[in-house]
Amino acid sequence: MAATAVIEEGIGTLASDLEAQLRTQQVSDAFVQFYSAHFNALYDAGIVTENDAEALFAIANGMTNAAILSGLEDGIMAYNDNQLSDEEIAMLVAMASVGVQRNIISSDDIGLISTN
Repeated sequence: MAATAVIEEGIGTLASDLEAQLRTQQVSDAFVQFYSAHFNALYDAGIVTENDAEALFAIANGMTNAAILSGLEDGIMAYNDNQLSDEEIAMLVAMASVGVQRNIISSDDIGLISTN
């Protein structure tokens, strides 16, 4: 029991230290940029303007990777069932653009962004 208490205390200290370090570290995602070309299909369909696309991209870029992955999964399922509005489709494209640039998804796997 004494050994368990020592190990438990050490793990607790390590977890606290790790949490403190993660809270203070700033991870830069400055490499993620708005690429208007990713939204070409939406422009052609008259769904969004470039200003609208840039605003949606900024929202998506503020999301965590987990939120993007979850949003893409839910959105693609809803898209396949024809249950998304045009604005929701545009947000899905914005999340895909950010996700591809962050290397959390492959553009080949998702097929939502236009690269023309």
